[in-house]
Amino acid sequence: MSDNPKNDSNVDWPSEVSFSGNIATMHPNGPTDFGIGRNIAGFSDSIGGCKMDFAATAKRGYAYKANDVRDLEFKCLAKFSGLESEAGFSISACTGHHSSSGCCQGFAYMCTTEVTHSPSDTRFRKEIWHVNYNETPKNSTVNLPGPKIDGNGKFVGLGFCRYNSPTTGGTSPQDDDVVLEMWYNPSPETEPDGWFMANKYVDKKGGKWASAGDKCNGDKDQVGVWSNAQNRMKTNSTKGSIQFKSVTFREIDPFGTFEEPPPGGGGGPQPVQRSIYYAMVSGTPSTYLHLTSVTGHEIIETITDPDPLNTFGGQAWGNAQGKEVADPCEQKFVAYADGLDVEAYWSNSDARCVAPGLTVTNTVTSTPMTNRKGGEVLANGKVYLIYWGLDWSTRVSTPTAAALTDKIQNDMLGTDATYFSKLSQYGCSTPTWGGAVFNTTFPIPSGNISETKGRECIVDTFNKGLLPIPTVTNDDVYVLYVPVGKDITPLGATSTPGGFHDTWNPFLTPTTVPCPTGFHRDTSGACIPDTITCPAGQHEENGVCVDNDVPGGDPLPPQKVKGIFVLKRDINTYRTDACEGTGGSGGGGGGGGRGVIYDAFPDHDIQLSDTSAWSFRTRVLEQLNKTGSAYYNKILKQLSVPLKKVGSPAASPTITAVIWDKNNNVIYTSPTAIDPTTLPTSFNPSDPTAWVQFDFSANTHIFVLGDRVGVRYFADSSTSDVNYVVAGYEVVTNELNATMWRNENGVMKEDKLRDWAAVFYD
Repeated sequence: MSDNPKNDSNVDWPSEVSFSGNIATMHPNGPTDFGIGRNIAGFSDSIGGCKMDFAATAKRGYAYKANDVRDLEFKCLAKFSGLESEAGFSISACTGHHSSSGCCQGFAYMCTTEVTHSPSDTRFRKEIWHVNYNETPKNSTVNLPGPKIDGNGKFVGLGFCRYNSPTTGGTSPQDDDVVLEMWYNPSPETEPDGWFMANKYVDKKGGKWASAGDKCNGDKDQVGVWSNAQNRMKTNSTKGSIQFKSVTFREIDPFGTFEEPPPGGGGGPQPVQRSIYYAMVSGTPSTYLHLTSVTGHEIIETITDPDPLNTFGGQAWGNAQGKEVADPCEQKFVAYADGLDVEAYWSNSDARCVAPGLTVTNTVTSTPMTNRKGGEVLANGKVYLIYWGLDWSTRVSTPTAAALTDKIQNDMLGTDATYFSKLSQYGCSTPTWGGAVFNTTFPIPSGNISETKGRECIVDTFNKGLLPIPTVTNDDVYVLYVPVGKDITPLGATSTPGGFHDTWNPFLTPTTVPCPTGFHRDTSGACIPDTITCPAGQHEENGVCVDNDVPGGDPLPPQKVKGIFVLKRDINTYRTDACEGTGGSGGGGGGGGRGVIYDAFPDHDIQLSDTSAWSFRTRVLEQLNKTGSAYYNKILKQLSVPLKKVGSPAASPTITAVIWDKNNNVIYTSPTAIDPTTLPTSFNPSDPTAWVQFDFSANTHIFVLGDRVGVRYFADSSTSDVNYVVAGYEVVTNELNATMWRNENGVMKEDKLRDWAAVFYD
């Protein structure tokens, strides 16, 4: 707890508790308790409330939120005085809101100590639902050593451990045992290491501990294998007091060890269980219209209804006819200006099918969408694409992975992200981009691809290290593209829809293995196809060949440094120019000590060609938006840009660099004109001296807000869709002082989470 525990957000203190110094004192008035939990602030009800479904909750593994603590140690140092006889003191774990009688979310394991007994004793109880207490099948009462606890005038230590123990051949968590331990220390202030286990009981399936769990759609003697929001310390006394000097609540690894791990993390990676929200998209028909419209449809329904079959008791948005948000608007195709094909979805607030920013002919009706089971949504979805099969990584005919990724990443989740704006009424923000990977080695079935095989491919993708293991509370959406020409079938079905989505809680092994031959890791950790061929002993990183890591000796120990140190402000604070007075020929090859006033290094490509294949993209540039930018009020004297060619573009037209104002009026054009035939086939993303240099030495324009700097290329021949120029950009996590823009089909489009790859020198 903090030094001011009254304000701790993880504790719900009742009015009967007061604070003085380092002691919290409870003056009970009938049933009085306080609870601790990771998500206790704002907690009202578990999933399903008083009608919580035991079977679904056991399969899911949690009753409220996935990161609530399940395996735990809950302890206190407490002094008891004048409690009512037989009122007892209990520590309970993994329970929900105890409201009306017959409430299923009130399930709890409880360690009760009768502090007024002489000698005091302790036992376990199971509250199968509220209010239905059950003693263990075998008497679990154990006497505690020493005089009775109430009135002994000193603090004692009471502790409760509750944790799952997987069973041989069982499926975790629903088939787990639950282990309960009671710990005691009669003199913790004088003997802090005097804790011992006073009692233990293991709850097993078929153990006949309770007989009314079927009321909540569970076993009569249901084992509570799940976590929940609340963990409580309680007494039923109407008088007396309890002083708490220390309270600790710890999440534990019950099968861990305090031994130091061997060098290199011996023992190997351990499986972790995670919620995976996924969609599968069929490979027929093999058109972008099919692939992008189904992808958008499934992303929308995955984030608004992650548990569509109510497998884990958390079904969310849908209508009375069982349709999800996008279902009433199937086949209502519309297209954005950049050619992105999408399908409309239902908006309660508009009472019609919508695709924000576009006109959708209203030819359907639907009953309103409701959150049918009170399920959670993926409020901050992040989209990952998984391409299954070697064909996706090598194919050059339509559809290609590169073009499809561009449509999802740059159009659907970028330029046309307004498409998702109406989902805010369902509690979902616009999803963001996560990444795209290829799984080229997982076997492809000969016939239709079942959902089971799709699940196995997704797990294999994680276990090969192609995707990072998601967090416990992830909002990630994984879209699996099966090979072109393949149909897909959902669980228990023979139909072959264009797409479907579901959730699953598999075990994943967090390993990192080398990428397959022909692939390398990008900055996100994903394996992507190589763009260059490296010699033996080297591998590709960010578009260049670097030496393979060679294990070296142990690092030198840290050295102590002695002396007097004085912190001073950066000398550039006092200069007009960051490189003033340096002289020589420094500064990007331009001489005169030029200083860098803007830089961004490419981690993605962007194609330039005035053809439909590349969205008639003729310009890529950076716009100055805020005075906080380093190039505000400066004069551009030299521009370095990473450029490369694909195929064999002609010598004309040339590539030029320009300064425009915010209204696209030309302010200055560099005299440098680049012949595309002279460009390399790859660019070094980290070495601006190897990039193309544009001369701006005669420029006198001082940058103001709205000014734009960029390159332009107007190739529009019949072969310019395969012979073209490539620039680069850098992905950023927040909108910065300047943003990238692109001109496509004569329309300027902003990318707020990108910076054009270039270096500006003043």
